[in-house]
Amino acid sequence: MYLLLIGDSGSLSPWTYRESHTMTFLLFLFTFFTVIYLMNLFIGLLNMAIEKYDNYEEFLLQKAKVIMEIELFYMLPRHKKKKEWFPDWIHYSIPANEVRKFIIAIDKNKTGFKFDPPFISKKLRSLVDVEDVEDKDRQEEEKHQAQIKNMERKLEDMHKLLKDLEIFKNADDNKTNI
Repeated sequence: MYLLLIGDSGSLSPWTYRESHTMTFLLFLFTFFTVIYLMNLFIGLLNMAIEKYDNYEEFLLQKAKVIMEIELFYMLPRHKKKKEWFPDWIHYSIPANEVRKFIIAIDKNKTGFKFDPPFISKKLRSLVDVEDVEDKDRQEEEKHQAQIKNMERKLEDMHKLLKDLEIFKNADDNKTNI
């Protein structure tokens, strides 16, 4: 089998194709099904590779790059001044859930951007109820600092109580000695 896969038909040399019709048919079937199997294997591997790179956000970003290049390098200034082609505002509808998911993915570096991630304003974050990562980190740091100060205060109070306890113990020992 292995020799047939690599193209060595020396193992079939005792039979001639014209005299042994059965061997010719079996060789044809083997070749046919092997090719089909290898093609299916190739298609499966290709499908897995395509799924890996099937990222809609990357597609949109690549599309934006192409449009930007067309606008910068291939259009004349008079074309760029046409308001029908380049309006001041472009309105785009997207569900808030999708925006929230996308912002969270950007914050966690799970988008696969090959360049700097897009800027997300605080107003947009507040509209979709997503906290800014820097604000969240700062709040957590402040919370930890407050906890540390609180524990230090409690430790100082415990030291004072221990000193007071030692003073009372020494005073009590002095009374018993008298």
